[in-house]
Amino acid sequence: MILLVGQKGAGKTTIGERLAHRSGIIFLRVEPIYLSVLQAHPNLSPKEIEPIGFGAILDAVEELARHSPVICMETTGIAGYFPEFLRRLQASYRLHTVRVAAPAEVCLERVRRRDQTNHIPVSDERVREINRIAAEVSLEWSLEVDNPEDGDLDLIVEAIARLFLLKR
Repeated sequence: MILLVGQKGAGKTTIGERLAHRSGIIFLRVEPIYLSVLQAHPNLSPKEIEPIGFGAILDAVEELARHSPVICMETTGIAGYFPEFLRRLQASYRLHTVRVAAPAEVCLERVRRRDQTNHIPVSDERVREINRIAAEVSLEWSLEVDNPEDGDLDLIVEAIARLFLLKR
């Protein structure tokens, strides 16, 4: 299991999709799952929705794990339920955490340009707030990558694939 952790707009989805395309590793996009949970439970508070959303994500991970030995997924790592989610992943899978970072303004511009239909809508100010907190997430990183505006995605994907293959 590869968990890409970083700011909104740091490039986690792009990296995960490219990793899947190049290596055959399954990439699970988390935000669309969470969006469907939000739509199904519009009256719940964020604190009430988190366990349901992360439960749906864990269910998706378990289903994919039945068919694939390697799954890559993404998160900002800032949700209140994240430590429990992380604990559950670590209890069930060999987890490699990859920190993905990019400059704040690059992240914001990427969020503004992306297709919003598969993302939780957030204001520029909320992106800045989320990213300030996400930049402070501290885990035992298996790998840390920078993805600046002109970053070489092929090198990043190669480093992640190599990390996984070496530490299987």
